[in-house]
Amino acid sequence: MSYYSIFRPFIKFIEPELAHNMAIQLLKMNLIQPAEDSDSESLKIKALGIDFSNPIGLAAGFDKNGQVFKQIIRQGFGFSEVGTVTPKAQSGNAKPRIFRLEKDEAIINSLGFNNDGLKLIINRLEKKRSDNIVGINLGVNYNSQNWLDDYVKGINSSYDKVNYITINISSPNTPGLRDLHQEEFLKSLLEKINLEVEKFSNHTPILLKISPDINELELEQIISLAINYNIQGMIISNTTIKHESHSGGLSGRPLFTKSNNLLSRAYKMAEGKLIFIGVGGIFSGKDIFEKMAAGASLVQLYTSLTYKGFQVIQNSKVELQEILKNKGFNSIKEIIGINVK
Repeated sequence: MSYYSIFRPFIKFIEPELAHNMAIQLLKMNLIQPAEDSDSESLKIKALGIDFSNPIGLAAGFDKNGQVFKQIIRQGFGFSEVGTVTPKAQSGNAKPRIFRLEKDEAIINSLGFNNDGLKLIINRLEKKRSDNIVGINLGVNYNSQNWLDDYVKGINSSYDKVNYITINISSPNTPGLRDLHQEEFLKSLLEKINLEVEKFSNHTPILLKISPDINELELEQIISLAINYNIQGMIISNTTIKHESHSGGLSGRPLFTKSNNLLSRAYKMAEGKLIFIGVGGIFSGKDIFEKMAAGASLVQLYTSLTYKGFQVIQNSKVELQEILKNKGFNSIKEIIGINVK
């Protein structure tokens, strides 16, 4: 039995941010027992030009500072996303800034991109990187005078150090950031990104992480711009601000249907020209099946770890394989977008 198994039942009695920091420390000390089972052939998938042993990734926000991505993979994840990372280190918003909604199995956070800064985090990635599939989620400093330059700095520093890069334009906790969803601003950003990636000889996929709170016109414009400017994929979605609790972004079970609806519409609009990572409210293999049937090639989770622990990964993989078998599918590749009409 790992220390985490003993610790987890008491998490709800510990302040959320402290509990999260304790989990990071337990992982760093290798006191959380790794998963032992290897992934079956039915869960393997190639997406973004990368071969994944399974489609389940850890969403950005857990390993903000790139401290435990190797340990995360050992828990059974197919990949991990570090960040959100900003050019300069920053402490984020005032505490308390994470709130559990136990009955809803949800979390509200207003962290505000607290992280150790680009230079230190990239150094960690360089020192510890192996065959693990790791992405980086890039954001902007709260006091930045030029957001576009912040993203460019992130790309220049990380482009050949990670498997993929996520441009986070959707956090609700950096005032004004979601304005980048607007056509004029997003076009300027993507033009600048294109100019930067031309400097590199290798190819690293670039993804956009978008808000679940956008309207149909905004979605159409984002999809069109992403395709026109050679963005390889999109992460759908970030947290929602459409709730009636503490200020900040809501994640967890209440986001599942909302993010799935956005995902299926985006998948249909993209007509096979983008890869989608589905995020929001995943707690089981059934949830993963529905997310992929709505158009996701890969998925990410985070909030369910708070309520179910790392065992949720293995349990979800077992359940997903059972669903595939019962429905007559040989591989997860066969279920992508099957529910999109």
